[in-house]
Amino acid sequence: VKLPLAKFEPVYGLVFGPENSGLPGEYHGFGTSISIPQSKTIDSLNLAVSVGITLYQTRNTDIK
Repeated sequence: VKLPLAKFEPVYGLVFGPENSGLPGEYHGFGTSISIPQSKTIDSLNLAVSVGITLYQTRNTDIK
């Protein structure tokens, strides 16, 4: 799910993976995988930037 379309439940956890490859496959069964849309010219986002973008989005999303 692209981050802007993600629906967050009242209780949720966020787990981040390495900058270049994301989370290993064994984590994909624990919930919904979310990706941050980015330009094709960007190889990866810095982990701290990814966390900041995600936290900003969670604060600006209606949590039901």
